[in-house]
Amino acid sequence: MKKVKLSIFFISLIFILTGCNSNKFTIQQNWNLELPKDSNEVYHKDTGTSFHGDGTSYTVYQTDDAASVKSMADWTTNSSSTVFTDNFPAFATYCLDKLDVPSEERIDFEHCQYYYRIEEDNSELLLVYNSELKLLYIIENRL
Repeated sequence: MKKVKLSIFFISLIFILTGCNSNKFTIQQNWNLELPKDSNEVYHKDTGTSFHGDGTSYTVYQTDDAASVKSMADWTTNSSSTVFTDNFPAFATYCLDKLDVPSEERIDFEHCQYYYRIEEDNSELLLVYNSELKLLYIIENRL
Protein backbone atom coordinates (compact mmCIF):
# COMPACT_ATOMS: atom_id res chain seq x y z
CA MET A 1 0.00 0.00 0.00
CA LYS A 2 2.85 2.36 0.84
CA LYS A 3 4.46 1.72 -2.58
CA VAL A 4 1.18 2.48 -4.35
CA LYS A 5 0.77 5.80 -2.52
CA LEU A 6 4.37 6.71 -3.23
CA SER A 7 3.96 5.83 -6.92
CA ILE A 8 0.80 7.92 -7.19
CA PHE A 9 2.58 10.83 -5.52
CA PHE A 10 5.51 10.72 -7.97
CA ILE A 11 3.25 10.36 -11.01
CA SER A 12 1.19 13.34 -9.84
CA LEU A 13 4.35 15.35 -9.26
CA ILE A 14 5.53 14.62 -12.81
CA PHE A 15 2.21 15.80 -14.28
CA ILE A 16 2.28 18.98 -12.20
CA LEU A 17 5.88 19.85 -13.06
CA THR A 18 5.53 19.20 -16.78
CA GLY A 19 2.48 21.47 -16.90
CA CYS A 20 4.38 24.24 -15.14
CA ASN A 21 7.27 24.14 -17.57
CA SER A 22 5.35 25.50 -20.53
CA ASN A 23 6.61 28.66 -22.18
CA LYS A 24 3.22 30.29 -21.59
CA PHE A 25 3.44 29.60 -17.85
CA THR A 26 7.01 30.92 -17.69
CA ILE A 27 6.12 34.15 -19.50
CA GLN A 28 3.09 34.68 -17.28
CA GLN A 29 5.16 34.14 -14.14
CA ASN A 30 8.19 36.20 -15.23
CA TRP A 31 6.19 39.23 -16.34
CA ASN A 32 2.87 38.93 -14.48
CA LEU A 33 0.91 38.79 -17.73
CA GLU A 34 -2.22 36.87 -18.55
CA LEU A 35 -1.90 35.46 -22.05
CA PRO A 36 -5.12 34.63 -23.93
CA LYS A 37 -6.42 31.20 -23.00
CA ASP A 38 -6.88 30.18 -26.64
CA SER A 39 -3.31 31.09 -27.62
CA ASN A 40 -1.38 28.28 -29.26
CA GLU A 41 2.39 28.35 -29.47
CA VAL A 42 3.51 28.16 -33.10
CA TYR A 43 7.22 28.90 -32.66
CA HIS A 44 9.75 29.12 -29.83
CA LYS A 45 13.48 29.56 -29.60
CA ASP A 46 15.71 30.54 -26.70
CA THR A 47 19.34 30.68 -25.64
CA GLY A 48 18.87 27.66 -23.38
CA THR A 49 18.47 27.22 -19.67
CA SER A 50 20.63 29.22 -17.35
CA PHE A 51 21.32 28.94 -13.65
CA HIS A 52 20.31 32.57 -13.10
CA GLY A 53 17.37 32.55 -15.52
CA ASP A 54 19.03 35.02 -17.85
CA GLY A 55 19.01 34.78 -21.63
CA THR A 56 16.88 35.62 -24.61
CA SER A 57 13.70 33.91 -25.75
CA TYR A 58 11.31 34.38 -28.64
CA THR A 59 7.84 32.87 -28.67
CA VAL A 60 5.04 33.28 -31.20
CA TYR A 61 1.41 32.54 -30.37
CA GLN A 62 -1.59 32.27 -32.67
CA THR A 63 -4.76 33.61 -31.05
CA ASP A 64 -8.27 34.47 -32.21
CA ASP A 65 -9.08 36.31 -28.97
CA ALA A 66 -8.23 39.90 -29.95
CA ALA A 67 -10.14 41.29 -26.97
CA SER A 68 -7.95 39.38 -24.49
CA VAL A 69 -4.80 40.49 -26.29
CA LYS A 70 -5.89 44.13 -26.24
CA SER A 71 -6.73 43.99 -22.52
CA MET A 72 -3.47 42.35 -21.44
CA ALA A 73 -1.28 45.44 -22.00
CA ASP A 74 -1.21 49.14 -22.80
CA TRP A 75 -0.53 48.85 -26.52
CA THR A 76 0.94 51.54 -28.75
CA THR A 77 1.52 51.84 -32.48
CA ASN A 78 4.57 54.06 -31.92
CA SER A 79 7.99 52.49 -31.73
CA SER A 80 10.35 54.01 -29.20
CA SER A 81 13.83 53.30 -27.88
CA THR A 82 14.83 50.39 -25.67
CA VAL A 83 17.77 50.01 -23.30
CA PHE A 84 20.24 49.14 -26.07
CA THR A 85 18.51 50.10 -29.35
CA ASP A 86 16.80 53.08 -30.98
CA ASN A 87 13.46 51.40 -31.72
CA PHE A 88 11.41 48.23 -31.22
CA PRO A 89 12.17 46.65 -34.63
CA ALA A 90 15.91 47.14 -34.00
CA PHE A 91 15.56 45.49 -30.58
CA ALA A 92 13.67 42.57 -32.13
CA THR A 93 16.24 42.19 -34.89
CA TYR A 94 19.07 42.22 -32.34
CA CYS A 95 17.42 39.49 -30.24
CA LEU A 96 16.31 37.35 -33.19
CA ASP A 97 19.77 37.55 -34.77
CA LYS A 98 21.25 36.41 -31.45
CA LEU A 99 18.89 33.41 -31.54
CA ASP A 100 19.49 32.78 -35.26
CA VAL A 101 15.73 32.80 -35.99
CA PRO A 102 15.00 32.05 -39.67
CA SER A 103 13.44 34.82 -41.75
CA GLU A 104 10.10 33.02 -42.16
CA GLU A 105 9.63 33.00 -38.36
CA ARG A 106 10.45 36.68 -37.85
CA ILE A 107 8.04 39.50 -37.12
CA ASP A 108 6.23 41.28 -39.92
CA PHE A 109 6.11 44.78 -38.42
CA GLU A 110 3.32 46.07 -40.68
CA HIS A 111 0.03 46.66 -38.85
CA CYS A 112 1.58 45.92 -35.45
CA GLN A 113 1.00 47.23 -31.97
CA TYR A 114 3.70 47.18 -29.29
CA TYR A 115 4.08 46.84 -25.58
CA TYR A 116 7.51 47.27 -24.01
CA ARG A 117 8.58 46.89 -20.42
CA ILE A 118 11.91 47.14 -18.67
CA GLU A 119 12.73 45.82 -15.21
CA GLU A 120 15.14 47.29 -12.64
CA ASP A 121 17.87 44.85 -13.72
CA ASN A 122 17.42 46.01 -17.37
CA SER A 123 15.60 42.83 -18.38
CA GLU A 124 13.35 43.68 -21.29
CA LEU A 125 10.03 42.41 -22.61
CA LEU A 126 8.65 43.30 -26.02
CA LEU A 127 5.19 42.19 -27.10
CA VAL A 128 4.27 42.70 -30.74
CA TYR A 129 0.70 42.02 -31.85
CA ASN A 130 -0.31 41.73 -35.49
CA SER A 131 -4.12 41.70 -35.52
CA GLU A 132 -4.32 40.87 -39.23
CA LEU A 133 -2.22 37.73 -38.85
CA LYS A 134 -3.62 37.07 -35.34
CA LEU A 135 -0.08 36.56 -34.06
CA LEU A 136 1.36 37.61 -30.71
CA TYR A 137 5.16 37.78 -30.69
CA ILE A 138 6.96 37.79 -27.34
CA ILE A 139 10.62 38.64 -26.93
CA GLU A 140 12.26 38.38 -23.52
CA ASN A 141 15.80 39.57 -22.91
CA ARG A 142 16.50 38.68 -19.28
CA LEU A 143 19.68 39.87 -17.58
